Amino acid sequence: MTGNFTFEYYRFLIGLLQNKDYLFSSFDRDCTIKRVILRHDIDIDIYNSLNMAEIESQLGAFSTWFIQPNNDFYNMLSKQIVEIISEIHHLGGIIGLHIDGTMFSDHV
Repeated sequence: MTGNFTFEYYRFLIGLLQNKDYLFSSFDRDCTIKRVILRHDIDIDIYNSLNMAEIESQLGAFSTWFIQPNNDFYNMLSKQIVEIISEIHHLGGIIGLHIDGTMFSDHV
């Protein structure tokens, strides 16, 4: 794919995986059968993440969403962001933390 990512293209990708008989899975599942693990690192735009989670839910897919607690673009503990994260989880998303290891570079 060249150009900008679109929600329509994301729908297409999920449909393509489903048409190839992939099952959506999480990191803790047995991967001996044909599975796909979708993951999203939310480093910048958590607001569009909700749109993607809605698409996945509509299409019967799900993914793991890694929220970054130490970033300059959103406060994961603010009421609005907690509501977005809760809605992503309600739609079937699995929530995890994405820690930026570079913040520890002076201590490692």
